[in-house]
Amino acid sequence: MQAVLTRILLIGLIGILIPTTGLAQATASSSATTNGPVRATVGTFVFPQGSAIALELTRTTPCPCMCGPILIQGLTVRTSNGASVYAADIAATDSARWIGLWNLRNDAGTPVPSGDYTVIVATSIGEFRAAIKIVSPTSSGTYGRMSAHASVCGIGLAVYRAVTKADAGTAITIQPGKMVIITLPGNPTTGYRWKLVGSLADSILQAVPGPDYQPAGTAIGSGGRFLFRYKAVRAGTEVLKFAYLRSWENVPAQNSFTVTLIVR
Repeated sequence: MQAVLTRILLIGLIGILIPTTGLAQATASSSATTNGPVRATVGTFVFPQGSAIALELTRTTPCPCMCGPILIQGLTVRTSNGASVYAADIAATDSARWIGLWNLRNDAGTPVPSGDYTVIVATSIGEFRAAIKIVSPTSSGTYGRMSAHASVCGIGLAVYRAVTKADAGTAITIQPGKMVIITLPGNPTTGYRWKLVGSLADSILQAVPGPDYQPAGTAIGSGGRFLFRYKAVRAGTEVLKFAYLRSWENVPAQNSFTVTLIVR
C-alpha cells in the first residue's frame, strides 16, 4: 500500500436488477486502512437452488497499490444470523491461481434452503464478502441478473454462475456481458484432459484467459477440475460439447459433457 494512503472508502451503486415484479439494486462497499485489514462487500447476487457459484479475486492493471501476492486462506458461508453452513479447507493459495466454488450445499452435502447468505473469502490482506440470495428454481425472471463490484486498490471480488457436471444436458441462461465458468472433474496425470469439441468462431461466447486447471489438493496425482471461462458477448444460444480424452489416442472419448448456454 502506498505510504500516503491512510484510508480508502468506496460506496457505489454498480448494478441494477429489473425483474418482472419490480426493481432491486445491487450495492458494493469497501474500505482499507494503513493499520488494518481490507474489508469489501458486494451483492446481492441471486441464484436458484440446485445451481453453483464461482468466486475469484480480480486486479486492475496497472496495479495502483497493494501490488504484492495475495494468499487465499479460507472460504466460508454464513446464514443471515451468522451461523456457519459451509467451510472449505483451503491451503494458502495464490489468488492468481484460485477459483472458489460453492454448490449451494452445507458441510454435510445437503442443499441449503432458500434465503440470504454471506460468502466470506479470507485473504492475507483481509476479507472479501458477497451477499447471496438463494431462491426457488420456480422464481423465474428474478435470478442471475444482478452484479456489483467493490475494490480496494483495484482488487475486487467477482461472483458468477458456475456450470458443473451436474448440469449436463441442461440449458443455462445468462445475460450479455456476464461471465460463466464450466468446471469438470479430471486428472491430467493420467494423460486425460477435457477439450472443447469444435470452436467458438462467431460465437455468442468469448473465451476468457485464466487458470485452466485447479488441483483438488497438494498430493501428487490427486486430480482436480478443469476450468473453462466464457463471457457472453451477445444474445443467442450456444451448445457447448466437451470430450475427456488423451490427445494421442484415436479412440472414442472416455467421457463427455454437453450444456446449452442461452444469452438474453
